[in-house]
Amino acid sequence: MNNKNQEEIFLCFDTVDVDKKGYLGEEEFSSIFENKLELADLLLIMEKIDSDKDGKITIEDLVNLFK
Repeated sequence: MNNKNQEEIFLCFDTVDVDKKGYLGEEEFSSIFENKLELADLLLIMEKIDSDKDGKITIEDLVNLFK
């Protein structure tokens, strides 16, 4: 992944992480998909991305996804 792509991931993450917790929970992650996913589908996607299985999507999880 080049630096431009990584910068875009960081920018998108910061846009969605409105309260600057450093992670995305269900509600924030769902907003990426404009709340159009069923809860079961959303949780399945989160489970696949969440590398440490803590129920939170971090910037590291997203960067690793695109490597």
